[in-house]
Amino acid sequence: MAAPTEKTLPDITIFPNLNVIIRTPAGREYRGEAIEHNSRDIAGEHWYQVVKLNPVGKDNQRENAVLRQEFQAAQRHGNGGPLIFPNVQAPSRSSLNLNRIPLAKRHPRNADTLIGEFWDADGLWTVLTSPTKSERVLYAGSLLPAQVEIGNPDSKISQYRQPTKPGEMPIEEVEFLEGAKPQPAG
Repeated sequence: MAAPTEKTLPDITIFPNLNVIIRTPAGREYRGEAIEHNSRDIAGEHWYQVVKLNPVGKDNQRENAVLRQEFQAAQRHGNGGPLIFPNVQAPSRSSLNLNRIPLAKRHPRNADTLIGEFWDADGLWTVLTSPTKSERVLYAGSLLPAQVEIGNPDSKISQYRQPTKPGEMPIEEVEFLEGAKPQPAG
C-alpha cells in the first residue's frame, strides 16, 4: 500500500475559520488569527488584520524576541523601524494588515488581491494574497522581499524575488509510516 502524501501550503494561507499560517520563503513559520473589517472607502470590500502572530519553533521564537527588543529600542530613539532599517516606519510586530490593492493600481487580474507588509528576523516581506476557489482555503498567496530589501546589499532575503502562485507551488511529499500520526511542528 502506498504511503499517504501531504502537500505544502502557500506562503500565506487564510482559512475560512480565519486562522492564518505564514511560512516565509526563508523557512520561518507563524500562526495567528484574522479579523475581517469593512472598508471605509468602498462598500462591500473588506480588509483583514492578522493578530496574535506567534512564531513556531524555539529558534524562531528566540529571534522574534530579539527583533521585538530592537523595535522597542528603535522606538525609544525616535525611529520606527528595527536597527537594520532605521528609517522605515514599522508596523506592529504582532499583527499584519492586509488591504486591497489601491484603486489606481487595480486591474481585472488583481482586483481581489490583498497586500501588506510583514517583519520578521530575516527582514521586511511584502505579502500578496488572493481569494481561492477551494472550500478549505479562503485566501492564499506569496511573500516577497519588500522593495527596501532588494536594494540592500546586507539583506538576508533579497534572493527570494519570484512570487509563487498557489497553483504552481512545488509539491512536497511527506511519507508517514502506516498508522503513524504526523507530529506537530516546533
